[in-house]
Amino acid sequence: MIDKEDVEAIADLERITREQGISMMIIGAAARLLLLDWRHRLPVRRTTKDWDLAVRMESWNQYDQLRHRLTETKAPFSRTSAEHRLQHRSGALIDLLPFGAIEAPEGAIQWPESRAVMSVIGFREAEEHATSVELVPGLGVKVVTIPTLVMLKLIAYSDRRRSDDLADVLFILEQYSHHELEDRIFEELADQLARGDLAFEQAGAFLLGRDVSRQCHPSNLPKLSAILNDILGHEAILAELVSPRFDDEIWERRFESVTALFRTFRDGLLAIKE
Repeated sequence: MIDKEDVEAIADLERITREQGISMMIIGAAARLLLLDWRHRLPVRRTTKDWDLAVRMESWNQYDQLRHRLTETKAPFSRTSAEHRLQHRSGALIDLLPFGAIEAPEGAIQWPESRAVMSVIGFREAEEHATSVELVPGLGVKVVTIPTLVMLKLIAYSDRRRSDDLADVLFILEQYSHHELEDRIFEELADQLARGDLAFEQAGAFLLGRDVSRQCHPSNLPKLSAILNDILGHEAILAELVSPRFDDEIWERRFESVTALFRTFRDGLLAIKE
């Protein structure tokens, strides 16, 4: 479960951003832990060393003012060598990622110091659909939904090509139906299941794709489709998600299962809704 040090850091950040009238939400691996792993008491296969939090900003000047407020004398945070990262006095690390009017062009930001360009595509949809989660009694924060988290993970993968991002997507594809929408599978996909058009074990991936399409801005759907086509078009990418410790027969079955989940997810994403 969530560490005491992380709670203290999030509580201070929530208080200060609220005082400044700034919208804040949890994204990244921490969102997955909150929405799936810890919520359903799943065996934790991945933890996070830092917390990614997105803040809506009107300008870099506003971002600098917020960062100053968080790190000024006697404030709870201090700067690190990375311009987006702060360290709380508890030791917890926070990555503070701006989006909104600060984007130029829309969907990207350029950090003033390093001049590094970072994609923030999907952050606006994530904020629109964010849900409130109570970390501990009395401390509620906004967290991205599972569908928008998957969208952000795919976009992050396309930018930095880290297999951890796809591993998170795969974990969600496998767990979503068990813990989030068992009833919906039979309500929405009964005909496809009865005809044999869709395997039951892939139904959750299809519905997750449909949910992503509902929460994703239409202009971003082609990008997500292209990312998935690239993943499915390169077996080596999906092979990285299968443990090399399996013997050949088990490895091949696992690889086929992983491929089918990503393909079915893409089908759900692109399905025409009535």
